[in-house]
Amino acid sequence: MSSIPKMAGRPNLAQRTPIAPPPPSNQLNSITQSMDWDYYDDDTYDTESYMVPPPPPPSYTQRTPATTTSTTIPPPIGFCKLTLFSSTHFRGTSKIFNSDAMNLDDFADQVASLKIEGNCCWTLFTEENFGGDKQILNGPKDYGSPTQIRDVYKRAKSAKQHRC
Repeated sequence: MSSIPKMAGRPNLAQRTPIAPPPPSNQLNSITQSMDWDYYDDDTYDTESYMVPPPPPPSYTQRTPATTTSTTIPPPIGFCKLTLFSSTHFRGTSKIFNSDAMNLDDFADQVASLKIEGNCCWTLFTEENFGGDKQILNGPKDYGSPTQIRDVYKRAKSAKQHRC
């Protein structure tokens, strides 16, 4: 069993008892405080002293955050490419899209096959501005046959990129 060494020159504060009553409240400003919560009447520490318990911890009020509306923006999808073809099995003229297309311009009603590159999905719509019937297509994948895109085959007018 080990004993705790005592510091030389300092009394064991746990065994000290008050030897004088605390001063009146109008004199508290002139009292200095040491690290051990002993209070003395002057800086020489040779007058009568008394023990004062430490002050209570500060009280904290819990604040509720202000109500704000925030929108979480998902991170970018990364590489995502849609290549449309005017004929089946990736033949004919082609057009490449890397982002949403509210209208396919000169490629409207001509999509017969397509390729999706990257870890993303596309939705093709039969109307401009993402309206009408739609078909969700997962990537990366090649859609060479009309049976794979039957809902939008030769009817697609807009395309929207999204996460799978």
